[in-house]
Amino acid sequence: MVTISALDAYGADRLSATGIVVDRDGEVLTNNHVVEGATSITVQVGGVGRAYPATVVGADPTRDIAVLAVAGAGGLQPLALARSVRLRPGSAIVVVGNGGPGAPLVSAGEVVGVGRRLAATDPVTEAPEDLLGMIEMGVPVQPGDSGGPVLDTTGQVVGMTTAGEEIVDGLVPADAAYAIPIAAALAVAEQIESGSGGPGLVLGPPAFLGVEAETYTPAVEAGPPPVLALLSDRQSRPASGALVLQVLSGSPAAMAGMRAGDVIFRLAAIRVDSLGSLRTALEGLHPGSEVEVCWVDPTGTPVTAGVDLAAGPPA
Repeated sequence: MVTISALDAYGADRLSATGIVVDRDGEVLTNNHVVEGATSITVQVGGVGRAYPATVVGADPTRDIAVLAVAGAGGLQPLALARSVRLRPGSAIVVVGNGGPGAPLVSAGEVVGVGRRLAATDPVTEAPEDLLGMIEMGVPVQPGDSGGPVLDTTGQVVGMTTAGEEIVDGLVPADAAYAIPIAAALAVAEQIESGSGGPGLVLGPPAFLGVEAETYTPAVEAGPPPVLALLSDRQSRPASGALVLQVLSGSPAAMAGMRAGDVIFRLAAIRVDSLGSLRTALEGLHPGSEVEVCWVDPTGTPVTAGVDLAAGPPA
């Protein structure tokens, strides 16, 4: 396995997590939420030693799966992957993950249930996820375990840790951790590797606007800019958008004149009412695409500009 460190466009540490080595050429399987939004990704084999650069080959945000390519780390030892396994409640399992500097953290427990359906929220995009066929685990996991292997008693990988229902004191309660069955994760990885695409798949670097943003809700903010009030739907639902917190220097957003404090409400004819919807709109586009972006500046003045999207992390 490898530990993963990801930085965002502003140099801030996004997330430290885990990945599963699946071949000797440097292919690594992890969660999409581990690397989404990252501009710099490095991995350490076994959590120690040299840090190798990695890039995203492709991802399936809806199933929280991503494939990385690690540069310069040839001859990696893949973990034994159990493509066919019969887990049942009570089966003994071990979770291996990123516990910080040094050797990985190992936690033991048992399977609580299989075939579970989990309604989760992506911690990066705030977008809802409907995860099917999950393994429910009675193992105390932490955020650094995301993307890491779940092993059976023979040492084979049977799942990939992905989610927890609630975090208390840095740990997910022992009866509320979930993993994607490794066979399901590998099926998605093979789709990505084929380059043929498919529903929900993002191949290669995604389209990049160049903003750090958060969901804008007038009920929380000091009051909506006037034009957003006019954009409310017929049911008088409060208007909303994506509030720009920072604009990356030299990015498409910066070249279009976007600034911190602007509220984006439309991108490529798609209504933007949250950070999640902004990212979803970008997922359907490709680097190099020219799109129209509409926003409102802090004075309430509407602005529309054509933007040539770059390659990088959304948004």
